Amino acid sequence: MWNGTVRKRGRDRPAIYFEDQVWTYDQVDGYSNKVANHLIQAGFKRGDKIFLLLHSSPAYVAIWLRAAKVGVAAALLNYNLRQASLEHCLNAVDAKAIIVGTTLRDAFLEVKGDKRFPASMIWYADEKSSTPDSAHAMTTSSKESWNQRLAATPPPPLPRINNRREHLIYVYTSGTSGFPKAAIITKPRYILMSSGVRYSFRIYKSDVLYTPLPLYHIAAGICGGRIALIPQESRLALRRGDQVNRGTMQG
Repeated sequence: MWNGTVRKRGRDRPAIYFEDQVWTYDQVDGYSNKVANHLIQAGFKRGDKIFLLLHSSPAYVAIWLRAAKVGVAAALLNYNLRQASLEHCLNAVDAKAIIVGTTLRDAFLEVKGDKRFPASMIWYADEKSSTPDSAHAMTTSSKESWNQRLAATPPPPLPRINNRREHLIYVYTSGTSGFPKAAIITKPRYILMSSGVRYSFRIYKSDVLYTPLPLYHIAAGICGGRIALIPQESRLALRRGDQVNRGTMQG
């Protein structure tokens, strides 16, 4: 479905605007193919899971959408959680690896997250330098740098996976009556919810939909990936969860 979207919208058309970055559909496609190929090289198989502990950014959308390309489901962690709540969420899903934003490293280490995964399966991502054309090396620790590893990964496209019943993402509940629970979102359910947003609000290709919620939230996550799954979609405006006046636009 993503390949059809790229063809219909045009590879050179801007897909995502984020602060001073502009991602075209071609750049999003190349970046996301690197994600999928990197996961395969790291030993991921269909049915495996990966945690995302990141602030909202264009790379966030590209990572979990293309992970799904190879049958890997992303569990979207609430980056505001700390201590027991974050630890519970890490225990709720049997993930093989985690990508942690550099600004969230302390929260991750606070729950001894580095003891939960092999060192080679913990990747620290500098969200600000996760640009579509380059990935800057980092010196965060002995753990792997996501940006550095991704820069060394080839971008060729991968074979299509047609199992529409596979888990696409895991979205955690708010935890108002206890600890958050991981809700499974399958591909058909995602498409149904995405289409519902479009038709309920009569959104057209020329519109811009601003979503101030973080991408780990189900409403923002559904909106955030719609450009990749539904070719007729409008542009989308997002913002980082730790910013008030800056945003992301997808179109």
